[in-house]
Amino acid sequence: MLKSIATVAALSAMIPLAAQAGPLTPITVSIQYDKAMLATDEGASDVLASIKDQATAACTSPAQFGRAASVDKKCRDDIMAKATYSIVKKQQAEGLVTAPAFEQVAVMQVADLGQR
Repeated sequence: MLKSIATVAALSAMIPLAAQAGPLTPITVSIQYDKAMLATDEGASDVLASIKDQATAACTSPAQFGRAASVDKKCRDDIMAKATYSIVKKQQAEGLVTAPAFEQVAVMQVADLGQR
């Protein structure tokens, strides 16, 4: 059985660490997911976990000068919101079924993004 793996790009701005001065650094992340998994709540949950892992990896600053690696949670949340919204729109455009649980998370994340 062949799986359809799709990619969606999400753009976010990383906030520099407090100790570092400088402008925001925009990043582009290519999120990969299996379209077929989005048809069920269980599969959608797995896709959401994967998106979170990929966004976390993209928004993690490496350890340096004795400090542990740190995750920019705003960056991660921005990427997750933009990726889930893009995925829902892409699924709709292609006429593919998307689990209501995934659509609901996407709507909530985008709403939260608008309030930040």
